[in-house]
This record gives sequence, C-alpha cells and structure tokens, in this order.
Amino acid sequence: MEEKLLSFPLNSRKYLAVGYFLRIIPIGNIVGSALIPIGWFKIKRWGRNIAYDLAIIGSIITLLIILYSSFIGGANLLPGTQGVPQIQIKGNETVSELKEKIVPYLRQTVDLMRSPSSYIPPIIMGLGIMLESIGVKRLSRDTNNAVPSYLFILMILLAVFTILSSPATLYSAQNLEKLIPQVESANTQEDIASILSTGLFSALIPILIVSGLTFIIGLITYILLGYKIWKIEEHVKRIKLLSETVEEKKPSEELLI
Repeated sequence: MEEKLLSFPLNSRKYLAVGYFLRIIPIGNIVGSALIPIGWFKIKRWGRNIAYDLAIIGSIITLLIILYSSFIGGANLLPGTQGVPQIQIKGNETVSELKEKIVPYLRQTVDLMRSPSSYIPPIIMGLGIMLESIGVKRLSRDTNNAVPSYLFILMILLAVFTILSSPATLYSAQNLEKLIPQVESANTQEDIASILSTGLFSALIPILIVSGLTFIIGLITYILLGYKIWKIEEHVKRIKLLSETVEEKKPSEELLI
C-alpha cells in the first residue's frame, strides 16, 4: 500500500482540494465543481478502481446540477424560484389592491416550488454526492487513511440532507398554499400584515431548516475534505523519507554482518 502511495499523482490533490474549497463559495462553486472531476480522473488513472469512476460520474452530475441551478433554475433559496416577482407595496394600497398583489405572488411561488425544476435537482445532486463519497472511501483506503474514513460518512450525510430538501420544498409549498385563503378572507391591512409576518416564516420553516443544516454539513465536509486531500503530499513525503532511511540502514547492517 505504501509503495503504491509513493506514486500518488500529487497534482490531482490540487484540483480536488481547491475544487472542494471553492464549492463552498457561491461565487466560485462552478469553477470548483469543474476542477473536481479533473482531480478524480487523475486519481482514477493512478488507482484504477471502479470507485473512482463512480466519483467522476458523481462529480460531473453535481457540476451539471450547479450549472443548471445557476443559469437556468438559479435561485437564492431553491432552484427555480428566481422567476417569482418581488411584491411592490407602496403602503397606500387598499385591502383589495394588496390582495391583488399578494395572492398571485403566493400562487406563483407555490407553483414554482412544486415545479420539477425545484424538487428534482436536489435529488439528482444528492445522488451525485453519494457517488463522490464512494471515491472518498476508496481514497481513504488507498492513502492509508491520510484522507480519514469519517469524511465518507460526512459525504453520505450531506447527500441525504441534499435529497431531503426536495420533500421539504414540497411540504413548504403546501404550507404556503394554506395562506392564500387566509389572505383572501382578510378584512383589513393589519390582518394581511399579521398573516404574512407569521405565516410566511412558519410555512418556510421546513426548507429553511433543511437548507441550513445542508449548508453547515457541506461547509464542514468540504473544508475538511479539501484540507485532508491537500495534506496528502506531506503524508507521501514522510513515507519517502522513511523508505530512504530504511534503504540507508541496509548497507550498514550488511557491513556489520
């Protein structure tokens, strides 16, 4: 195992480490996600194991979903919600005018949250991360645990929460839909304000919780994974140093004999 590790492609760690670090940052996640498949491909040529093939496939799937969400679905909270217009409330509207603005907004938001473009991408992305986790598990084995095995568990956990954001989105949409008849039956502006101030947050709690946990787990996972992959070079250097030390001792021992 150690002899194999001596031939580890150290340039691959740069692609993977930088890629996973950048995947955390919204402004750099596309670039980071594009670097990751390159890193896995270089490791695959070294490790020659189906686990790395799966990691390549998973990282490409993740990249495609990120591209889709950024340029087609692009959303702050959910894929696809960028199409929801902002409510322009001046403050001098009548109750009926407020309803004409708020009710269509809520209906369009519910429709977008129930759209396949909102709840299918997280499922696909979660499956992609699961495939990547298989590569991480194999990398842990091939590097003699230089990449700790607990990172595989964190990747699986991240994948599960990413997938869970889909049912959370649909559940939040169902909660949001219940606000529509409440707004329609409101008699005063104060009633509408009360419904929106408490109802909107309550309706979105499921997706907010899941999204928050997904972000935290992703932050921890990608930072640790990127750091441990980056440190593989030091692990390889230590093995080389030990090997050279052993080789130097052999002639001395032969002379003594």
